[in-house]
Amino acid sequence: MTDLTKLQVTEDTLFDQDLVCRQHLDGYRFSIDPVLIAHFTLPKSKSRLLDLGAGCGVISLILAYRYNGLIEKIYAVEIQSSLFNLLQHNVIQNRFDDLIYPISGDLKNILQYLKPESTDHIYCNPPYFSTGTGRTNINQEAYGARHQIYADLKDIAAAAKKVLINKGTITLCYPAKRITELFSILSADNLEIKKMQLIYSYPQACSASLVLVEATKNGGSECVVLPPFFVYQHQNGPYSIEMQKLYQQKER
Repeated sequence: MTDLTKLQVTEDTLFDQDLVCRQHLDGYRFSIDPVLIAHFTLPKSKSRLLDLGAGCGVISLILAYRYNGLIEKIYAVEIQSSLFNLLQHNVIQNRFDDLIYPISGDLKNILQYLKPESTDHIYCNPPYFSTGTGRTNINQEAYGARHQIYADLKDIAAAAKKVLINKGTITLCYPAKRITELFSILSADNLEIKKMQLIYSYPQACSASLVLVEATKNGGSECVVLPPFFVYQHQNGPYSIEMQKLYQQKER
């Protein structure tokens, strides 16, 4: 495992440099998943949001950038100290410290930080891999973010059930091949999937790579299935038009 005290930092930008996101060069680095998650559910007016397992804060930053006028506050919970330090820096650097409230803590103890049924929407990019699976020759920070060391999907669902208001929502992304597991775990905590979209690498891909879902606490049984979303125009090609739109600078 890499010594976290020696990690170099990069300053990466989004939305034509409107947002700056500090990340560790050899630590956990976000990909397209947080970008997809942050754009999938539109917050309602005066919403109280929660970013579970916030990492360096990229989902919170995108939400604050896109929907500043709709959001009352965003709580961002992160357990790893190295990522929490980045989260705090990114919030201040982007001048969202009056909107985003970083919390250093364990989502399994969510009621230590937030009141029951106090959150309108939750956004989460959960770790996909069980311990002992996936890539293991990576540093401690990245391993903790990608593997279910600190929390798994059941822990996330349990936390969401506790702090969501009735009919509140949770938006997350998960491997498409594990969609049955996702449905089962969310439903067990009365989080019923109401909207979903399969994510394909490109139109000719033989199978979906990810699934985006929005689940509602105590929601009904009906689910809206959106058309497939393609990340690239073709194999090894540029981003699709739809993906490019997610990276566009907001209108002034």
